[in-house]
Amino acid sequence: MVLNFKARNFFCFKEGVEVSFELNDKVPREIRKDGVARMMCVKGANASGKTNLMKIPSFLGWFCTHSFITKPEDDILVDSHFLSEDPILVEIEFLVKKVQYRYEIEIGHKKDKNFVKREALYRKKNRYTEIFERKLNKLSVIKECDSLKHMKLRSNASVISTSHNHNIDCLKAIYDFFSKIIYNVSYSGHVETNIKDHDVISNYCKAIITNPELKTFIIEFLKKADTGITDIQISQDKIDKRFFPVYHHGENVLLFGDQSTGTKMLFCQLVNYWFCIKRGGLYCVDEFDGYIHPHILPLILKMFRDAKTGAQLLFSTHHTRILKYMTKYRTILVKKRNYECFAYRMDEISQIRNDRDIVSIYDSGWAGGVPELEESYDELLTNV
Repeated sequence: MVLNFKARNFFCFKEGVEVSFELNDKVPREIRKDGVARMMCVKGANASGKTNLMKIPSFLGWFCTHSFITKPEDDILVDSHFLSEDPILVEIEFLVKKVQYRYEIEIGHKKDKNFVKREALYRKKNRYTEIFERKLNKLSVIKECDSLKHMKLRSNASVISTSHNHNIDCLKAIYDFFSKIIYNVSYSGHVETNIKDHDVISNYCKAIITNPELKTFIIEFLKKADTGITDIQISQDKIDKRFFPVYHHGENVLLFGDQSTGTKMLFCQLVNYWFCIKRGGLYCVDEFDGYIHPHILPLILKMFRDAKTGAQLLFSTHHTRILKYMTKYRTILVKKRNYECFAYRMDEISQIRNDRDIVSIYDSGWAGGVPELEESYDELLTNV
């Protein structure tokens, strides 16, 4: 479970940015629960940095699990603020089986190429103690991870990813944590599910075939979402052997291509939601409301609110009414000033009382996170 993450000189965030899921005793009990938010909403104008904020945990998930399988000459896919020569710093604190860890990565630049300048992992009991620290390709470790010393490190690969590919188990729990970060953003930005790719749909169908519980989950959700779907069958093409879904609308049958774009996207997203909730991971969803009716979004939020696995959802959206449900304690505002982006949780603004309607506060632009136009939103509507 993620407690917080932060970065400096990371894409559009020059001076630093932090997102905390931690909720203190000042947060109302019905929201606070065990002190860690299960969901966090990111709001901001276009080009304010929302997607780049989502890239922080997404980058960590990729780097700590997949960086070793890249080629030795490949670059680390991350940028500094306007290609600054200062190092990129990224940090995350998280829980694994109630034990708290902190992971740090510092990325330098040489000849227009990124490299690992420093990497470290700490474990907290009474205080943080070092498990490993890497400076360039020199590694120091605690005794229980002594086997890591036998690995040959690469300047573009994480110690955690490397240890997994060398079948070294001392960091397995840490690797598993990062492998549970699911995301729809990459180095180049938002990545939309290609619902026209038959291989993509076939892979989702394979997941449903091997997990009967997943199939039930999807059918029940699509019923609640008023899609008209009453059942789903998975069939296989006799020629290319790809799998495809067949949807029952009562006694009528429709194929995947016959469904609306929103239903297709929702079908694919539900597979990811189920795996995230089942495994207790973090799902970073950029453009949460894309193609989906706003009234359906609370159904998804409730799944994460009620999850017993510690699953978490970090999402960006342009849908404003959802702030009433998220409250100021679970809403991050992002804004840009002088070509640099900043982010802050709404409860950091002391003037916003618990009894204030944060939807109207947000729409007014007073708290930030909206486009600064020559005319206000209400004035524009009046003049249409």
